[in-house]
Amino acid sequence: MIDAKNMLVLIFIFMFLGGYLIIYEPNKKQDKMRLFTFDTDKVEEIKLKKGGILYYFHKKDSAWVTQSPYHGSAPPEVIKGFLNLLTYGIIRIIDINADDLTRYGLEKPLVEFSIRLNGEYDFKTLLIGDSNPARTTCYAKIMGEPSVFLLGNIFRWELERDIPTGKSE
Repeated sequence: MIDAKNMLVLIFIFMFLGGYLIIYEPNKKQDKMRLFTFDTDKVEEIKLKKGGILYYFHKKDSAWVTQSPYHGSAPPEVIKGFLNLLTYGIIRIIDINADDLTRYGLEKPLVEFSIRLNGEYDFKTLLIGDSNPARTTCYAKIMGEPSVFLLGNIFRWELERDIPTGKSE
C-alpha cells in the first residue's frame, strides 16, 4: 500500500509532467509527409513492374482496363488498393542526396510503381527496394529525385501481392 507521503510525491510528478505537456507541447500534430500530393481521382494510368512482369492499367471512359499482361477490365479492388496506397505517408527521409542506391536495394528495385495524372505527359515513378534490417519498413525513392526515404513494409507487401485477372474483353 502507498502511504500519504509517496502518494503526494506521485501526484506532484504527474502534475509536473501534465503541465509540461500543456505548456511546452501544445497541439503538436504529427503531420505525415505525403508520398504524393494530388487527388487520386486525377490518376489516369498505373504501371506496376515486379518480378519481371509489367502490369499496365488505364482509365477508359470511367472504367479501368488493363492491357498488360492480359487484356480486359481491371479488377476494381486492385485499382482501389493502388489508389489507397497513394494516401500513405513517408515514415522518414533517411538520405537527402543518395549517391549509392545499392545500399538500399534501389539500383535494381524490387518494385516500380508508376502513375500518370490527367493532363500530364510524364509518369511519376516510385522505386521500392529492400526492407530495413528490422523488416518493418522498406527503402524507397521517387525516380528523378535524390532523396531516399522509408515507407511501411505494408506498401511493398501490397504491391507484391498476386494481382487477380479481370474479365477478358
